[in-house]
Amino acid sequence: MCRNGNRGNHAGCDRPAESSQDTRMNDSGESRKETTEMKMEVLRAKTKTQNWILHEIRELAQVTEENKTLRSAYSWNKRKQMDKVRQA
Repeated sequence: MCRNGNRGNHAGCDRPAESSQDTRMNDSGESRKETTEMKMEVLRAKTKTQNWILHEIRELAQVTEENKTLRSAYSWNKRKQMDKVRQA
């Protein structure tokens, strides 16, 4: 982008067009476009990992809640049985 806010290579602009900036090589010999694509690939992988972790956490929370419910029901049944034994 030029100082006056316009894009591209035109009269009065001392910067090259953006498309040529994308293909310009950096110090490591990679173009900016290649570097950007590599960064995006890493971010996609990170996002997939974060989504997987959240899925596992939700699943664990659901199982934990079900276990609490089952333990509560088991305890209730156990108490009922103990009450019957005591009354007999």
